[in-house]
Amino acid sequence: MKYALGFLLALGFLVLALPRVSASNNDGVIPLCKALNEEEIYEKKNKDSLKYLVAGKDGWIFRTKMDLKDDFELSDWSKLSFFRLVKAFKYKGTDLAVIMIPTRGLVGYESLLPPYSKEYNQEKAMAGFMKMIEDMKASGVIMADMKGVDQIKDFFLKRDNHWTAAGAEFSARRMAEAIMKRPVYRQLPKQSFEVTSIKPKEDKEANDRFLEFIEEVCGKEIRRETLPAVYDIEPSAGRGDLMGEPIKPEAVLLGTSNSTHPDPSYANFIGFLKKHTSIDIANKSIAGGAFSGAISNYLLTGRYHKEKPKLIVWELGGHYGLDQDETFREIIPSLYGECQGENVMAEKSGTLSKGATTLLEGLAQKEMTSYDYYLYLALDNNTLRQFKVNYLHTQGSKDIMKFDRKRSEVQKNNGIFYSELRYGISNPLAKVTLEADDAWGKYKAKICKVPITY
Repeated sequence: MKYALGFLLALGFLVLALPRVSASNNDGVIPLCKALNEEEIYEKKNKDSLKYLVAGKDGWIFRTKMDLKDDFELSDWSKLSFFRLVKAFKYKGTDLAVIMIPTRGLVGYESLLPPYSKEYNQEKAMAGFMKMIEDMKASGVIMADMKGVDQIKDFFLKRDNHWTAAGAEFSARRMAEAIMKRPVYRQLPKQSFEVTSIKPKEDKEANDRFLEFIEEVCGKEIRRETLPAVYDIEPSAGRGDLMGEPIKPEAVLLGTSNSTHPDPSYANFIGFLKKHTSIDIANKSIAGGAFSGAISNYLLTGRYHKEKPKLIVWELGGHYGLDQDETFREIIPSLYGECQGENVMAEKSGTLSKGATTLLEGLAQKEMTSYDYYLYLALDNNTLRQFKVNYLHTQGSKDIMKFDRKRSEVQKNNGIFYSELRYGISNPLAKVTLEADDAWGKYKAKICKVPITY
């Protein structure tokens, strides 16, 4: 079901003429201007993720595109991608756990106003959300059980996409329960943590991301939400083990701005997670990282191979689409690293040219296809952050992989790039080229065989 432009088109844009709010003081509805119905406003201000802001009861604001998503079905490709990611992590000695945050509509649906209160099928959406979690469990991921999350009515802020401390602690408990059932938990050093709740001396305003955009578009100031408390987390008995020695975290949290601490959400997810697992967890979350930000930054910059954690907790938003083809094609082979010995199927070193450079050719007889093989590319020019690689297969088949280290979430470019061959192309790989207008410097390219069997 499309609750944004597609839904409006189906009604011949008649919905635009409907009043968006009932601006009485009794129901707490925030009056919104008609400009928020216009697609051009969001496009012009590069705010596609906010489409389309509508008012609900008791001060709630919803995004019809993301918050009212009701289709969570995982494609076969997504299931396969998570399965291969779990296998790759296990090969390197790491267990992968995922906490999937619900959409705001799943928990705030009782605050929806017509037409959305009538059109949004929360029961269907909740069933789909829970099935997605079960499908990911079947792929081997340690998944937090989110049953009953729709009963936590204060799970989210009313006028922002971030969760509250109540939502964060509910999620931390469920994630801890799932982790503690697994053998990896017994391998992790334990210590107790204490969460301290501090009431701000003055009102602490919540992030209110939606309001900033509303005020910009509508030209009216809206009262901010305030936070009842902020949180701190410390080991209960000093900063080390029983002998007073510092404990190096062997678990890592990779999350979005919901997980960065303390701001912007101030929800203390990392603190609650430490408390309920009794394990120290290094927080590598990135604000604004969306689906791939934190995990891409951690894996593609080489930090993972230096730290070698036993457990990774990946916090994901349920509103994201999980068919992230290019993300999986990069991060999975990055776990295997540069191949050696019999797993090297082809290799060549040379110098990049402006425009197009042939990295490897004459490969057809090796009959290499699909994600069983990947490209390892090392560049001594780490200022080259955007380029594309062309995979030319026999019978004219072609695939293009675009690399972009200019994304804010990939904070460091170490000059090492990975890419699986395209799934679904049955013709053997014949040639690999690189295209970039500002290319220069030495390169080393290898086609590697995946060291495990999927």
